[in-house]
Amino acid sequence: MMKIEFLQNRFIPLRYKLIFVNSSIMIVTMSMMIFIATYYFKVDSELRIRENNLMITDAIGARLNAEFSSILQGVRFIVNKMEEAEKEEEVNIAKYDKYYISIGIYRSEGYALVPLEIAYNQDILTITELSASDIENQIQIYTKHFQKALEGDANLQNFSPGLKIPSFAISIPYKKEEGLLVIATIDYKKIRESFETKGSISQTILVNSSGNVIGHPDENIIIKGENFYDFPIVKKMFSESIGNGQIIFDNKGETFIGSFKKVGFASAGVVSIISKDKALEEVYNIQRRNIVIMIIAIMIVFFVVYNFAKKITKPILDLMEATKSIKEGEFLVSINTHSQDEIGSLGKAFQEMGVGLSEREKIKDALSKFVNKDIAEKALKGEIKLGGEKMSCVIFFSDIRGFTAMSENMSPEEVVELLNEYMTQMVNCVNLTDGYVDKFIGDAIMATWGVPISKGNDAENAINGALLMRYTLMDMNKRRKAKGKQEVRMGCGLNYGPVVAGQIGSYEKLQYTVIGDSVNLASRVEALNKPFGTDILITQDLYDQIKEIYHVEKMRQIKVKGKSEPQTIYAVLGRQDDTDAPTTVEELRKLVGIEFKPESAVKANHGEEEVKYEIL
Repeated sequence: MMKIEFLQNRFIPLRYKLIFVNSSIMIVTMSMMIFIATYYFKVDSELRIRENNLMITDAIGARLNAEFSSILQGVRFIVNKMEEAEKEEEVNIAKYDKYYISIGIYRSEGYALVPLEIAYNQDILTITELSASDIENQIQIYTKHFQKALEGDANLQNFSPGLKIPSFAISIPYKKEEGLLVIATIDYKKIRESFETKGSISQTILVNSSGNVIGHPDENIIIKGENFYDFPIVKKMFSESIGNGQIIFDNKGETFIGSFKKVGFASAGVVSIISKDKALEEVYNIQRRNIVIMIIAIMIVFFVVYNFAKKITKPILDLMEATKSIKEGEFLVSINTHSQDEIGSLGKAFQEMGVGLSEREKIKDALSKFVNKDIAEKALKGEIKLGGEKMSCVIFFSDIRGFTAMSENMSPEEVVELLNEYMTQMVNCVNLTDGYVDKFIGDAIMATWGVPISKGNDAENAINGALLMRYTLMDMNKRRKAKGKQEVRMGCGLNYGPVVAGQIGSYEKLQYTVIGDSVNLASRVEALNKPFGTDILITQDLYDQIKEIYHVEKMRQIKVKGKSEPQTIYAVLGRQDDTDAPTTVEELRKLVGIEFKPESAVKANHGEEEVKYEIL
């Protein structure tokens, strides 16, 4: 009896399938819930972010518009003061606004701006180490842009790259009929507070009509004088006639939500952008937390289902293991089934079936000792019926040379011991080469290759079996000689031809065998080993099947009883691929220890009651 143990590495247990199904349902359900909830939360959050972004641009745009209006009023006020002052008196603009760097009245003459009167903030010039010429150089660079003020449009330019401090300049018309305009240079700090959006993750930018940055949270970008005209949101702002709007766009592999608002001064505009991933970061955080919760829930389900399924599926798994054991030939199995249900009844029935199969296997093993295993299998299945069928096969006969003389000098026990030792070795050779031992006739063996089942190369298998017998007997004789026992010699005869194979006898006692003229010829050929001084002889019909495989030597023709035509036979020397095989009959006799006397061929059939063969 054997104890069935669960070996989970042999197959996928049913409990794991239950866990998989339950976990899969839970994963799919919770994933759909997380997806749907995240999707709508994401849509709602994105909508709120877009609304908030638009509100930011509107608010900043309004503040900047008010700021620029205030700046214009301040500039005009200071210009008036400059005109009221005497020619030698210099107006201190820092007294009116600390963020004004310079304010000047210029006349447009062709492609140049001629300064008429300029006031500077000496405090800023001193702190920043700037000079009046630095500011004038920047003004001349943007002459073409500033002159547009005479057309009625104020102009806004970034002076930060040239002055190396965050600053901008505006130009406004003063006396257009005289070609006069006012240019004011202003510290960026004047409008910086308008860009402060505390707690916001958006980025706000002020650009002029050319896309040049005027205001930015990062003052380094202002000083660099970067241009944002090709930025999708800036393009959108300058291409639209409306005052505000928003779009979602991609830039350098990242998605942004952008809003814009035209300031209403100098064709400038404010854009506010926010990274979509950053804006929806909290949405993704919630999604990740939900996934963690789902994983924890799945682990709990896994634990609960595993233990529950283990109790349910243990008897089924035991039955599965019992089935595998029976498949491997272990029929006496023990199944621990304590459940009083269908599975418990199945377990008890399964054990009873195993006992029945064990008894059947014992019968089969006992039967196979008397008949071929394939025949025993067919007999148990009821596939062998009384009668026979015509087949072609190799028929083999062998006997021990001089056995009668040997047995006269031996006790019955020694004779039986010799025969058992010899038969065991020879039968093993037959079995190893897919042959079938038909019967034992005293010291003789009858075997076949090709019945009841052909292997396709029966002729080669048969001669391989005979050669294996030769070398097996040589080893056996060495052991017998070492023990001081008499050596054994044998003779084998093989023929290939048609036979009738089947059960011969009655329903009470049957024997599976082959009969026919081919069988008789094989028996006659075996008897010729003694007069020819050989150990393995084959007929012409068998030789025709294997002539390309073995070395043989043609012997003298014979005439046997029942055959009108002379028969050609051959002595088998060895396989052609065996370099150690004998090449002549003389070498063969020396190898196996055959003492050959030529006159024995003449006396071989003399004195027999029935003449079975004649050597021609």
